[in-house]
Amino acid sequence: MFADDLVIFCRAKPTSLKILIEVLKEFTSYSRLKANLAKSQLVFGGDCTQVQQDYLEITGFSEGHIPFRYLGMPITASKLSKLECRTIVE
Repeated sequence: MFADDLVIFCRAKPTSLKILIEVLKEFTSYSRLKANLAKSQLVFGGDCTQVQQDYLEITGFSEGHIPFRYLGMPITASKLSKLECRTIVE
């Protein structure tokens, strides 16, 4: 988490996703801050199209893919290359 950017990891199960959505709603009720669904994404680790579609409907998020950028840094499934680390060095 950094400022207004947040990455959340959870099990890809309907109950976990429903709890996650409820926690975000409760956070909104206390803080009056709301997640921007247009910028929110689910990134899946496996390949089961129907299940993934169900989870996207539960959350209202769009589907994201690896690699993606978080705070300007690439998030990948493999080790970062020297070129990808250039942003940190600079």
